[in-house]
Amino acid sequence: PADPAAQRARHVAEHDGDIAIGAAWPLSARDGASFRAGVDLATQEINDAGGLQGRRLRVEYADDKASTRQGSLVASAFIENPEAGFVIGHPDSYVALETALLYQDAGILFLAAGAGESRLTSQGFSRVIRVWPDDAETGARAVEFCRQRGYRHVALLYNVTSGCQSLVNAIGESAAPARIEIATRLPYDNADRRVLRWLVDMLQYYTFDAVFMAGDPEGLALALECYRAAGYRQPVLSAMGMDSSAFLARAGAAAEGCYVYSVFLPESPRQEVRDFSEKFARKYGSAPDTWAALGYDAVRLLGEGIARAGAAHPDRVASAIRELKDWPALTGPYTFTPSGNPASIAGEWKQIVSNRFVRVTGR
Repeated sequence: PADPAAQRARHVAEHDGDIAIGAAWPLSARDGASFRAGVDLATQEINDAGGLQGRRLRVEYADDKASTRQGSLVASAFIENPEAGFVIGHPDSYVALETALLYQDAGILFLAAGAGESRLTSQGFSRVIRVWPDDAETGARAVEFCRQRGYRHVALLYNVTSGCQSLVNAIGESAAPARIEIATRLPYDNADRRVLRWLVDMLQYYTFDAVFMAGDPEGLALALECYRAAGYRQPVLSAMGMDSSAFLARAGAAAEGCYVYSVFLPESPRQEVRDFSEKFARKYGSAPDTWAALGYDAVRLLGEGIARAGAAHPDRVASAIRELKDWPALTGPYTFTPSGNPASIAGEWKQIVSNRFVRVTGR
């Protein structure tokens, strides 16, 4: 019998219609508008320049609602379309892990944008490539930041249902060699004010120099509100969940002073970031955030792979992307390992000052 994945690859590469890209994201929730704006801008630029291999890009959006069940339904819908050869998105690790095997078996190249779970690229999938730092890298950067700042005792407060366990484990694994003690781990599975207030109160029984919070923007904003109300003055660190315009809008003044590990800062001196920020502001009337930059990069990376492969053949495009070295990107540069994981991404820390992100310099 014919291999369905091979049949899809031939059809996607050889038909003369648009190149269909599935974009899966919790569009109605976390920063969906930002991600979509970045995807649309990159798609428009490629199409205005003549497309790829004489074909235009066509993006088909689907809301995975940050749910494994809905994510699987979204993946199944993309798979049912014989013209679908590429999918970007699924930023929640637990959704990306659930859908990766479906895309692999169907012959679809999946660019996992925003999912940090290390297992995603350790299962031998040839059609899965991560466009984001993995949790091991982010955890190591968090520990190094604490070491440089002299935070020797760090508390961890995190949402176990938001795919944060992998990141928390990575921080714990990096902490001991750096002689940093994890003062306590306080998990929660529901962003409920009463539960978070109780967990925050528990911190008084531990000695800690800083607290690392991980979760979704809504839950983190509530946790931070409880933390500030309790009167704690120790600095707050975070990563993906706070790296968000949605978080800033929800947290307000409580976010002041938080440190956030990120792969994008609009005020970066890099010329490609400055050019993108200016284009984005002209088109949308606002500054881009990390998720807009990630959407833009994912489409451009896919376009680079198609151009280098010479056809929109998912497997050939995957191979072409894996061969990239220091490919310039807003959230990069990217060099990929054979497993499809970024070898290293030069992220940086930024601080929330007056409801905006400011680059952290020095110690």
